[in-house]
Amino acid sequence: MSRKSNPNPAIPNNGRPLWRLLLLWLPPFLWMGVIFAASSVPATALPSPPEYVMFLAHFLEFFILGILLFRAMNGGLRNPVTLAALFIAFLLCFGYGVLDEFHQLFVPGRVPDLLDLAADMAGAATACLISWIALTAIHRARGLAE
Repeated sequence: MSRKSNPNPAIPNNGRPLWRLLLLWLPPFLWMGVIFAASSVPATALPSPPEYVMFLAHFLEFFILGILLFRAMNGGLRNPVTLAALFIAFLLCFGYGVLDEFHQLFVPGRVPDLLDLAADMAGAATACLISWIALTAIHRARGLAE
């Protein structure tokens, strides 16, 4: 009896050991905690940097999250790359970006900002696209592409 391959290796209950799932999903959840902690600092406790610095900070936060979520959704870096992993990783980043901005409603001196969300999404989209392009090219070069 042959074992059917799971179309999305990142989804649990496909015969992978728990440690493998932890290696895939713990990094993005830990990074989400870092983002949450950074967003929880009251505005009065922060210096007021120039706008481009804040854009870059948001971009980089979600660039890293995009890479981590793409890796997790793809089931690792050795699996064939799927567009579903790309889109779902981006949608998860978008959802977390919206939640992050909503969370700032409850932090003294902070307010939700659509420009912050745009910077978040620019970072996430860039990360997901670069990850997808790079892994596709690597897999094709190694003869692993479908």
